[in-house]
Amino acid sequence: MDTGKFVESAYVTVEDVESGKAKKICIFSEGNEKSIEYQGETRQRFVLDVGFGDKFRMYTPNKDSIKNMQSAWGMDSKNWVNKWVDLSIYNIKGKKTILALPSVVKV
Repeated sequence: MDTGKFVESAYVTVEDVESGKAKKICIFSEGNEKSIEYQGETRQRFVLDVGFGDKFRMYTPNKDSIKNMQSAWGMDSKNWVNKWVDLSIYNIKGKKTILALPSVVKV
């Protein structure tokens, strides 16, 4: 049995994007609010179910990423389902973070 899935994160991480596992996600749900504990602090975060490479993951977009998706598809995340998003890594205040930009479909 391949035990790799037992050590992978359930979330899209900076390391995943940097390693080139995938640079795009497809949004599969309208998302929900979830309590997430990080570095001893509990926060309410917006979480999307996404396709990442050949896996299902959760993605917690930051404020800039949410604003980018709102600009492209509106305030109601129901309109984001089945949309593709490009992922990039940026340094913000010395910390690496994922920035999501709605994919541009070329015809």
